[in-house]
Amino acid sequence: MIKKEIDTYGCPVGFVKIGPFDYEIRWVDFKYYLTHMSSGQCEFDLKILWVVHDMGKWMMLDTLYHEINHAVEHTFGMKVDREEKDDEKQRAYRSEEQHVTVISTGTVGWRRDNSELRNWENSLYEQAFTKTDS
Repeated sequence: MIKKEIDTYGCPVGFVKIGPFDYEIRWVDFKYYLTHMSSGQCEFDLKILWVVHDMGKWMMLDTLYHEINHAVEHTFGMKVDREEKDDEKQRAYRSEEQHVTVISTGTVGWRRDNSELRNWENSLYEQAFTKTDS
């Protein structure tokens, strides 16, 4: 069996830290989308983010941010039982879904459209979180 090379556009990480948890990023191909009718999924219990990698850079980034935002919501905010049939819980889930969609799409967009601000933000992260010998 030949292993197909996965193009993640240079993503250097296989995990993302959300609060005290490390979520594994699992890259999947377009067949996942066709099977699940979704470009990604966040499995809270298993701490796995599933992301379709072969739908283009924009969609991959948007999906990655979207699934990260689900993990953030679950870790720090809403915890919705998706199996629950209660109308109130279903409304809460839809509200979370709308929230993370808006935030992830907006984040990808503003980072794309504001390279100077993005570069500045990146340099601040490096300055603020790089360990130095004192």
